[in-house]
Amino acid sequence: KYFDMSTFRMMSEVIAVVNEMQHEAGIEKKNKKCDLTESNIFCRFVAPELEQRSEVLKYFKDATTGNRNPGFFTGVIFKNSEVGKGMYTIAPRIITGACQNGNIYTSESIRRMHIGERLDVGEIQWSKETIELEIQSIMSKTRDAFRRWLSREFLGQTVAQFEAAAEIKLHYPIDTVVNVAQELTLPKKTTQSVIEYLNGCGMGDTAFGVIQAFTGVARDLSPDDRWRIEDAVTEKLLVGDVDKYDHRNRAARKFIMN
Repeated sequence: KYFDMSTFRMMSEVIAVVNEMQHEAGIEKKNKKCDLTESNIFCRFVAPELEQRSEVLKYFKDATTGNRNPGFFTGVIFKNSEVGKGMYTIAPRIITGACQNGNIYTSESIRRMHIGERLDVGEIQWSKETIELEIQSIMSKTRDAFRRWLSREFLGQTVAQFEAAAEIKLHYPIDTVVNVAQELTLPKKTTQSVIEYLNGCGMGDTAFGVIQAFTGVARDLSPDDRWRIEDAVTEKLLVGDVDKYDHRNRAARKFIMN
């Protein structure tokens, strides 16, 4: 399988906008990582100078490395599934400094099927001029979005959500993990890893701890699974209703006994 030139055109345009917007704001940009899978390409960026420290993180440590860092950082992630069809997504991504765990806000994302995709018989063959205008429209919207995402105001709003999650004490933390994992149809091995991370992060009885446990384990999964988990736990537990998952689950006993 291969990615056609429209994918790399989109990537180059996104990178140009990232550079432009961060130069405009007077901050540095770092390309954290790019991943290529059978169906998607992912590029992650972070603005290390856009840091907000939080009292929440003085109690938190990376359950894998033991690292501590009191800051949250803002960044963006670009995803393009250019294998026959051209769906792309650009979304803000908040990084927890201690562990580099990420939370993707797809509710804030730009997501579209761009018109340069392969066409079926009988569909309109778009001209190069039309495709170019479409790309320029996408990039104009991306600039507007980046001005919001790469700002201290947006970072402050998201950090407030993390701090609120840290105040939510769960009645059944492990059951909460199992309930979310079942909804995401995660393998038992992955669920067990999330529970182990939760027990070692220092805030395992809070909604914040559960969020970090999922995103911490996601770092070692495939790029596609990592995106899915970073997106899902943000929507379900950070900006969603944690109480929906904080209840008994008989299946949790098996994990507790392990």
